[in-house]
Amino acid sequence: MAKTPDKGKIDRDEYLDMRYMYYKLRKYFPDDLKEKGDWIMDFFHARVEIIQPAKYDLQDALIEHTKRQYPQLDVAGKPYLDECIDEIALMAADFLAADLYEELKNIREGKPYYMPEKFADHVAFFCRPRIPKLENGDNYRVSKSGKITEEMIQQWVKEDNDDEIAYCNEVNGRKSAFIETVQPILFKHFKEGLDELDVDGWNRYGIVVGNAFELYSDDCRDLAGYLEDGLLDVHPGLDFHRFALKTDKEQREAYKLSGGKK
Repeated sequence: MAKTPDKGKIDRDEYLDMRYMYYKLRKYFPDDLKEKGDWIMDFFHARVEIIQPAKYDLQDALIEHTKRQYPQLDVAGKPYLDECIDEIALMAADFLAADLYEELKNIREGKPYYMPEKFADHVAFFCRPRIPKLENGDNYRVSKSGKITEEMIQQWVKEDNDDEIAYCNEVNGRKSAFIETVQPILFKHFKEGLDELDVDGWNRYGIVVGNAFELYSDDCRDLAGYLEDGLLDVHPGLDFHRFALKTDKEQREAYKLSGGKK
């Protein structure tokens, strides 16, 4: 099945024609227009020659990756589901390629991380494995009910902690699989910049990849929920992200009308 067209694609031939005409006429422009024109040419060069090739390689890989990681989404005969998978993969690929290009550019130019006060927190969350937050039972012990015994508390704590450990293991496994999918493509398209990274640079790389994973993972989880609820059987006339926003709004309004009852 053909992929959903990328509405943001910049035609390379049109870009090359524009670039040729710009540099042919550039000598006649005033300095301020040259500065603006050069910036525009640099922007289009990055998008067309670096970001787009990486994006489409990443999209192809992530479409296949999605169907492996979320087998419940690998369903034949649902064209809108296929469109949604294409769009989720494309969005993640575009985010990853564009953000990594900008981050490597900032590193090369000696610019600090854009939120220095959050850098350590972002490294811990986006670059490191998810660590289970285990309960000790204190939240249950605040109850004044004499019917709650220590044995009951220990059982609840074990159940909570088992769920938390299983959840973290699942997230870490999915994240590792995502990194294994995208990293060879990133090294193919951004090798020169990646070869120059120091420890802080690799952490900044890890933040970009980890952030892309979180956005991609949220979209896949939402899509699986929509499929389970039977919301993808008929094409709604919206792309995935507009459909997600509309559905989320409708569900929140229905929840309010029900008085907080599902």
